Amino acid sequence: MNRIELERLDGLVENLLALAGLQTAKGHERRAPVNLAEVCRRAVEELDPLAALAKVPVELEVPSELIVSGDALALQRAVRNLVENALRHTPAGEKVVVRASPHDGEARVHVIDSGVGMAPEHLPRLLERFYRIDTARNRAHGGAGLGLSIVKAIAESHDGQVEVESVVGSGSTFTIRLPLSEEITREAGAS
Repeated sequence: MNRIELERLDGLVENLLALAGLQTAKGHERRAPVNLAEVCRRAVEELDPLAALAKVPVELEVPSELIVSGDALALQRAVRNLVENALRHTPAGEKVVVRASPHDGEARVHVIDSGVGMAPEHLPRLLERFYRIDTARNRAHGGAGLGLSIVKAIAESHDGQVEVESVVGSGSTFTIRLPLSEEITREAGAS
């Protein structure tokens, strides 16, 4: 077996373990205040080498603070999976944007790419385990169809959800929606 195949299998095992852990966790055991803006910064920093290799810059548009209740490492994995996916499907010279903001009691993280986009018939199944649009293309990138289902599982374990919008030829936007921390929501309502 060559090194690339071993790395692919290692990634597959890591993703399967993450999914198994999300399924067995009660979801609220490791909750603490998390600065989602910092989570986004760290996820983007982790992928700087991949972005440089792909020649796709990642622009970060986040406030200094955006507090949710959750597991910082799990949320970082969710954002990282979306950014990594965007980098793999965005042509060199284009860009990926990671934008986080509060909106109506929610924190929203948008990962926007200018890649090839996806046909509407794929969108309802896109977050399912092992679903891949183009198996040949994804296999070349080492994908097993688990990254987006992990993002969905993480969002749901944080009482949130994931949405996707895509236009063929124009790119895609993945949005993670999470409830803002109750303390932040109460403070905003009091002012």
